[in-house]
Amino acid sequence: MYTKKLTIAGIFCSLMATLSIIFPTTHQNTPDLKNTYRASGTIEKIIESGSNNLVLKLENDDRMYYLDLDQTSETSVAHIRHAFVGKPVDIYYEKQLTSPTNRPGVHQIARVSLNRTVVF
Repeated sequence: MYTKKLTIAGIFCSLMATLSIIFPTTHQNTPDLKNTYRASGTIEKIIESGSNNLVLKLENDDRMYYLDLDQTSETSVAHIRHAFVGKPVDIYYEKQLTSPTNRPGVHQIARVSLNRTVVF
């Protein structure tokens, strides 16, 4: 009886190991929101800054938020402006100063959500 349980457990472990190799888990590159602040507001304007970089400005907010778009992103800046200017969003930005410009008031965006849906 003990040998039968041990054999079944061994087969189960082998099956699980094989499945984990065949179907590896994919983790999205999601930021750790424990190290971010949240800013909510309506997007006033979106400025293109270099290739694949955007700066977002919220209404009634002196800060600017820097977004580094993925190199594989085929979304145009005009499309992003049309889709997001005037829309209320939640921007999560990193607590430490990590903007490429290292200017006060410019923060690196970790996540942007619109209607509780993550868009960047």
